[in-house]
Amino acid sequence: MKLTLLRLRIGILFISFSLFQTMGYPQSKMKEMFVDSTDNAFDVGNWMLNYNGFFPLISIITEPAVDNGIGMGLLFLKQDKDALAEGKHVAPTIYGIGGLYTFNDSWGVVGFYSGVWKQDKIRYIGALGYTSVNLNYYRTIFTGDELKLSFNLKGLLFLQEIAFRLKDSRYFVGGKYTYFNYKAKFNLPELPIDIPDPERDGSIGGIGPIIYYDNRDFTMTPNKGIRWYLQYAYNDTWLGSDFKYNRVDAYGTAFFDLIPKLVMGFRADFRFIWDDYPFFTAPYVILRGIPALRYQDKMVTVLETEERWDFARRWSLVGFAGVGKAFSNEKAFKDYTTAWSVGTGFRYKLARLLNIYWGVDVARGNEEWAFYLQLGHYWNSL
Repeated sequence: MKLTLLRLRIGILFISFSLFQTMGYPQSKMKEMFVDSTDNAFDVGNWMLNYNGFFPLISIITEPAVDNGIGMGLLFLKQDKDALAEGKHVAPTIYGIGGLYTFNDSWGVVGFYSGVWKQDKIRYIGALGYTSVNLNYYRTIFTGDELKLSFNLKGLLFLQEIAFRLKDSRYFVGGKYTYFNYKAKFNLPELPIDIPDPERDGSIGGIGPIIYYDNRDFTMTPNKGIRWYLQYAYNDTWLGSDFKYNRVDAYGTAFFDLIPKLVMGFRADFRFIWDDYPFFTAPYVILRGIPALRYQDKMVTVLETEERWDFARRWSLVGFAGVGKAFSNEKAFKDYTTAWSVGTGFRYKLARLLNIYWGVDVARGNEEWAFYLQLGHYWNSL
């Protein structure tokens, strides 16, 4: 589900001035909306904050697991301007709709709302989408050989999450419910023993508590601050699931700007699933340059770093590297394949007041190169 809702890279290829000129805006108003008076550079911050603006998105999808493709949509963002002017940490409300199609015939549509209520005392996330994606499932068989099995996964996703701030702290506690009604179909007649049916209809429904801490200075592209997130999910029949299983997701990111014009970022990630779960729900290594589901097992751990050098007022260079491993308790940890990724890219500060960056990344993983268009920070998709 995260593949289609969160991890597919959203990159802005253009924001057309002619679109708004046809709406009757004079040239002086266009400049006020899309030119930052501090440096006369193209900027959408004023448009978003003061004109109820939106990002019209035309996106190139570059996720190796589903091939290249295109996505289109509208992204809206609302921010507490008074808190922003005072330098307070208040997350924005973000919502939008969109659709996508890739060259391996994967497609999907989604609508989502990430709301900040009561002066950031309550945070809510809701999403509804439908997807049909063609993916590969990797499994090592008894001979030691690795099978690569192609399958189609389609279904309806419904997600609800709400969290409440603990007094005036940066801690939030709440709960999350996820439901996915799906149909999985493999293209090969012979399957591993843990996948007995080439075609199966089913559903998963899970609920559980969440707790997280967030003191980042900006949500979309942080310069400093820490965010860690812990979730436990229990799936059972009374929640709409055909399976009974448990899952824990724990991850954190930290950003430091100790050196002028250099932002250092660090990420740690651990995920664990157990009991009777569908094969595609097992956690997998999430790194640029590594296709989704490529390294997948009961447990996954990832370490990654990214540095951003703001060498000019609007332009930055980034470099990143990470390692990850999917494993279980069936053999020694060192015997599992270590996934690795390195890469570089550039960023343009698209909205100065909101600190939103847009850019391009090129990454090399264990087996292939990958190209990404990125709006905001890559780690926001976790």
